[in-house]
Amino acid sequence: MIYRSKGQIKTSHEGLMIGNGTLGALIYGTDNLILSLDKIDLWDNRLPKEYRDKDFDYEHLLEVLRDGKYKEDNIFDRSYLHPYPTKINCAMLVFNRAVGENDLFSLNLDDATFTVSGGDLDFFGFIDANKDVMVYRYDSELTYEIKMVDYLTKKVSKGGLGYKPFETLEDGKIKHIRQKMYGKHCFGILLHESMFGTKKQLLITVYQDDGYESAKKRLLDYFGKEDENLKAHKEWWRSYCATANITTCDDKINELFQFGRYYFGCNSRKKYPMTLHGVWTRNNGELPPWKADLHNDINVEMTYEGYLKLGNYEEGKVLVDWMVDHKKTFRKFAKKFMKTDGLLVPADCTQEGVELCGWPQYALNPCCSIWVLKAFYDYYCYTKDTSFLKEEAFPFFTETEKCIFSIMEKNENGHYQLKVLHASPEYFENGPKSVHPYQTNFELTMIRYLYERLSEMGRILKKDVSHYDEVLSELSPYYRDENGLLVISKDQKFDMSHRHFSHMLMYKNMELVDPFLNRDLIQKDISHLERFGPENWVGFSPVECSGMNSYIGNGEMALKHLKDYECFTHPNGFHMNTDYKRTGYTEFGPYVLTLEANIGYLKALADMMIQNYEDKLVVFPSVAESLKQGGVHFDNLRTFGDHKVSGSFKDGKESFQIQLKRPDTIKLLNNFSNNPVLKVDGRDVAFAVKRGEFIVIHATKTIAYEG
Repeated sequence: MIYRSKGQIKTSHEGLMIGNGTLGALIYGTDNLILSLDKIDLWDNRLPKEYRDKDFDYEHLLEVLRDGKYKEDNIFDRSYLHPYPTKINCAMLVFNRAVGENDLFSLNLDDATFTVSGGDLDFFGFIDANKDVMVYRYDSELTYEIKMVDYLTKKVSKGGLGYKPFETLEDGKIKHIRQKMYGKHCFGILLHESMFGTKKQLLITVYQDDGYESAKKRLLDYFGKEDENLKAHKEWWRSYCATANITTCDDKINELFQFGRYYFGCNSRKKYPMTLHGVWTRNNGELPPWKADLHNDINVEMTYEGYLKLGNYEEGKVLVDWMVDHKKTFRKFAKKFMKTDGLLVPADCTQEGVELCGWPQYALNPCCSIWVLKAFYDYYCYTKDTSFLKEEAFPFFTETEKCIFSIMEKNENGHYQLKVLHASPEYFENGPKSVHPYQTNFELTMIRYLYERLSEMGRILKKDVSHYDEVLSELSPYYRDENGLLVISKDQKFDMSHRHFSHMLMYKNMELVDPFLNRDLIQKDISHLERFGPENWVGFSPVECSGMNSYIGNGEMALKHLKDYECFTHPNGFHMNTDYKRTGYTEFGPYVLTLEANIGYLKALADMMIQNYEDKLVVFPSVAESLKQGGVHFDNLRTFGDHKVSGSFKDGKESFQIQLKRPDTIKLLNNFSNNPVLKVDGRDVAFAVKRGEFIVIHATKTIAYEG
């Protein structure tokens, strides 16, 4: 797929976006063609003075939150008002060429190369998928200057970072831009200029601290090997995009699917997981919103669910690898902040895993540490890698449980709950009512998830699970009102339009409630949610609601919400968090780019095609009638156990094939015909099973159906 935009592009987030998981660039321009350069781990990691305060711990947080007396003027919110720690921009290349109304920006999503052309302009570039080098080729008369964002040198007292101006140095054929930061820290940009045929070629890389020599070698080694490197770059992208595919009769759906997959491939690749903004820090002269951190809640969950059904396991495993690599940091957080053993992943944190605050009832909520553990469990479910389960997933769960259990108590009804801190993201925002006197459904869901998964994984590994089962037996049922509807907490109903559906996470998100046995119950809660409308939703909300409807097989509403999401996206597919087109869908939310909804879109669409719940599998669980008639097709979507499913629906007729990774027993929902005949390992097998019931199929290689 090639995305094209004609004429001037006024803002960086409307431009062309390229990245390789470490380096990123935004291409846009009006009076000048601009390349905004970025590095995913380019952070100012200074810690505010509040972190050294003796009251900066969980015990004092509970005092702040106790008895509904929470005030925004507290040590935890104050710590967030400092300009650091934060992700920062790298630099801009500002070229001496204005963008004209007939200039054409083009981005090839299949191989992550771009061009800008028109009149005398012929600009080509890419960021190498395998090596941390940017490659740009352009007309020889083009020149550029390098600019840094103003907040780097602005005084800290005025909201800047207080750096000195950058230096320009020369080292043979290498131009060296060196930016001193704080203390002995610095970052630098190395540029190697040469001719490539009749074009000027610019090779760029970025380093931090003592990485100058290795960065220089990287550039010099790259020179002269551009053709073979470009070929390898394109092969990486071909392989990445070939794992699976979905196409429908709706061109916009197809386009947003391609954008979502492309953006994930640009961002989740190497050492660091994707943050809110990934390798594309907003370039408008201001510090990035929310410090461009890791939000280990719905943001990270959405970002790291889409890859599973597409089979991009290597890219998706970046998150769990990062968590394992930062165990020491998370143990330190548990010991220093929580005063417990074990480990805890902060709900908001830097890329080095250090906690961030602001709205501490959420940012420091220990339940979010359970939420992010789902990445371990999901990876195991799809890969069935028992070594990973034994050596990485189960130990991380048990260390988290050690911390969580030490801050639990029994309430007046004899049920386990967290001590004092009760909140539900982000109901009542940061006001006094955001701290609840009673345990919330959000907390209960997370605690139940932790212990159910520990019990399940422990049994697989033949561990003693009696402690986990004992805690499970003494958890409260989910809180519901007199009409049987889920509530925020025992004394707080869900009673307004709200972007987070945190009281309903036991459904589609954490998958603790069987959608086949409880469809009517779940539908009742979804209808109640939808009744309040999207007035206060943001971009991830309709994506989330689409998946919620797919969970119970409601294809019409799943499609409606997926289409509603389009009012949040620019023509380049990028999600802007609010209905910036002013369609009337919602007026809530800041106009800032975030990545979670783009990637969540992948899963929401894939959820229409196949569904797993425990040992149950459904093909085409929630495809709307318009898509069935117009046509929908998918190839090689993954199920639990890494089985591949391909299917098509056209003119109301369904067909599919399941390729098994290994011999298995598949419990398949018969949603196609009474007493169907399936081809199992090449043989026709008749099943005396009515529509709506499950077929138990023992197969070695393939299962197929032709309607």
